[in-house]
Amino acid sequence: MKAKRIILHKDIECEEAAKIVLQNEIDSLQIKMSQLNDRLAAKKSTKNKLDHIVRETESMYAKIIESSQALLYMTKQEAANLDIMQPDLEESSD
Repeated sequence: MKAKRIILHKDIECEEAAKIVLQNEIDSLQIKMSQLNDRLAAKKSTKNKLDHIVRETESMYAKIIESSQALLYMTKQEAANLDIMQPDLEESSD
């Protein structure tokens, strides 16, 4: 009986040592997971900010293009009006 008890006690100690090793690994992995989650959250936040900036930039670019086209249209109209008025000026100077 004593021998069985000693063997069982050694088995228990072995299992407890293995449990401690596993718990240390779990703790280490939890720390790594926490650090990874922190980095991931920071990167996602940065990405969201960049996405917002890109959307704003694209919107502003579209407005610039729209304004440029309107300005070009108005300039062409004014140039056409000047061409129409110019013969009148040439006739009056003759």
